[in-house]
Amino acid sequence: MPKTSAADNASDPKVSDLPCFSLFAAARAVANLYRPLLDRTGITYPQFLLRRSRPDDEESTVLRELRQRTAV
Repeated sequence: MPKTSAADNASDPKVSDLPCFSLFAAARAVANLYRPLLDRTGITYPQFLLRRSRPDDEESTVLRELRQRTAV
């Protein structure tokens, strides 16, 4: 494994400057908005999204299979 010098690290962006960090922080903020609801219902944010994505009148076969496979 090659060694890196302080000069090499100086050109690396800080984690907080990376676009992926901003997206991660935004996703966490949105999920936290739902925290009171999620805590009351005992489900996770991904489980909430799955439940909200199904049609109100019937559950699609794809979602039913996905829930069975992922134990959601």
